[in-house]
Amino acid sequence: MVKWVSCRGDDIAEADDIRWTDAAWKPRTRGVKIGEHDIEGKVEFCDREWVHLRVTSCTTRPDVGWTVESFKKGELLRRRRATLQRGKLQRMTWTDESARAMVASAHFRPETSAPDAPKAPPRAAQSHRRGGGARRGYARKSRPKKQLKP
Repeated sequence: MVKWVSCRGDDIAEADDIRWTDAAWKPRTRGVKIGEHDIEGKVEFCDREWVHLRVTSCTTRPDVGWTVESFKKGELLRRRRATLQRGKLQRMTWTDESARAMVASAHFRPETSAPDAPKAPPRAAQSHRRGGGARRGYARKSRPKKQLKP
């Protein structure tokens, strides 16, 4: 029998099955909520701040007049622990909770880093030039030369 228990974002461990409610926002606009996603997923990697998980199922509840695309099964998502906690986070209980305690404990395994992402090449140091303004698109004004009186 599957049993879901509510948990905090700090209680998530690798290999947990979790579910939560995530807000759906209008594309290219901030602050316009158009529905909700009910997402279930399996945690693949987690560190102090981020949780990487693979979607196992997703259902959507759009607001009246909107359409919301659901996440595809197998899609990889990355969420902050605090964001997950806001959405009524639940996790599925393990058959052996003592094994989960070993996996979740920081004392039994070292802190690992997230998968490597491509990094931008380092930039060369730039010297500060004063005046000119040519970088901003301003043309330098020529000043008339002062003539000395005899």
